[in-house]
Amino acid sequence: SEDVIASGAGDDAICLYAEEKSTMVEGPSYRLILKKEKAHDMDVNCVRWCPQDPRVLASASDDGTVKLWELWGNLLD
Repeated sequence: SEDVIASGAGDDAICLYAEEKSTMVEGPSYRLILKKEKAHDMDVNCVRWCPQDPRVLASASDDGTVKLWELWGNLLD
Protein backbone atom coordinates (compact mmCIF):
# COMPACT_ATOMS: atom_id res chain seq x y z
CA SER A 1 0.00 0.00 0.00
CA GLU A 2 1.46 3.39 -0.92
CA ASP A 3 0.35 5.06 2.35
CA VAL A 4 1.61 2.29 4.65
CA ILE A 5 5.21 1.18 5.17
CA ALA A 6 5.86 -2.43 6.19
CA SER A 7 8.97 -3.70 7.98
CA GLY A 8 10.25 -6.96 9.38
CA ALA A 9 13.29 -7.67 11.55
CA GLY A 10 15.05 -9.96 13.98
CA ASP A 11 12.22 -9.93 16.51
CA ASP A 12 10.12 -12.21 14.21
CA ALA A 13 7.46 -9.48 13.92
CA ILE A 14 6.00 -7.48 11.05
CA CYS A 15 5.24 -3.80 11.65
CA LEU A 16 3.07 -1.41 9.66
CA TYR A 17 3.58 2.36 9.81
CA ALA A 18 1.48 5.26 8.51
CA GLU A 19 2.81 8.71 7.71
CA GLU A 20 1.80 11.43 10.16
CA LYS A 21 0.23 14.16 8.01
CA SER A 22 0.07 16.94 10.60
CA THR A 23 3.45 16.85 12.32
CA MET A 24 5.68 19.87 12.67
CA VAL A 25 8.83 17.74 12.38
CA GLU A 26 11.09 18.48 9.44
CA GLY A 27 10.73 15.60 6.99
CA PRO A 28 8.32 12.67 7.16
CA SER A 29 7.23 11.19 10.47
CA TYR A 30 5.59 7.78 10.87
CA ARG A 31 3.49 6.13 13.57
CA LEU A 32 3.18 2.43 14.29
CA ILE A 33 -0.32 1.25 13.35
CA LEU A 34 0.12 -2.52 13.68
CA LYS A 35 2.69 -4.93 15.08
CA LYS A 36 2.14 -8.61 14.31
CA GLU A 37 4.15 -10.41 17.01
CA LYS A 38 5.55 -13.84 16.08
CA ALA A 39 4.65 -13.42 12.42
CA HIS A 40 7.34 -16.06 11.80
CA ASP A 41 9.32 -18.51 13.94
CA MET A 42 12.64 -16.82 13.05
CA ASP A 43 13.90 -13.45 11.74
CA VAL A 44 11.75 -11.75 9.09
CA ASN A 45 14.19 -10.79 6.35
CA CYS A 46 11.94 -9.48 3.56
CA VAL A 47 8.50 -7.88 3.18
CA ARG A 48 6.90 -6.78 -0.11
CA TRP A 49 3.50 -5.41 -1.08
CA CYS A 50 1.71 -7.29 -3.88
CA PRO A 51 1.78 -5.18 -7.07
CA GLN A 52 -1.63 -6.54 -8.18
CA ASP A 53 -3.36 -6.07 -4.81
CA PRO A 54 -1.88 -3.36 -2.54
CA ARG A 55 -3.78 -4.80 0.46
CA VAL A 56 -1.67 -8.01 0.39
CA LEU A 57 1.80 -8.24 1.95
CA ALA A 58 4.28 -11.11 1.52
CA SER A 59 6.87 -11.84 4.20
CA ALA A 60 9.86 -14.19 4.09
CA SER A 61 11.80 -15.53 7.03
CA ASP A 62 14.90 -17.43 8.06
CA ASP A 63 12.47 -20.19 9.09
CA GLY A 64 12.16 -21.00 5.37
CA THR A 65 8.57 -19.82 4.98
CA VAL A 66 6.85 -17.18 2.88
CA LYS A 67 3.52 -15.94 4.22
CA LEU A 68 0.81 -13.77 2.68
CA TRP A 69 -1.00 -11.24 4.88
CA GLU A 70 -3.91 -8.90 4.37
CA LEU A 71 -3.31 -5.25 5.22
CA TRP A 72 -4.46 -5.43 8.85
CA GLY A 73 -2.35 -8.42 9.87
CA ASN A 74 -4.52 -11.44 9.14
CA LEU A 75 -2.72 -14.42 7.62
CA LEU A 76 -4.21 -15.41 4.27
CA ASP A 77 -4.88 -19.11 3.67
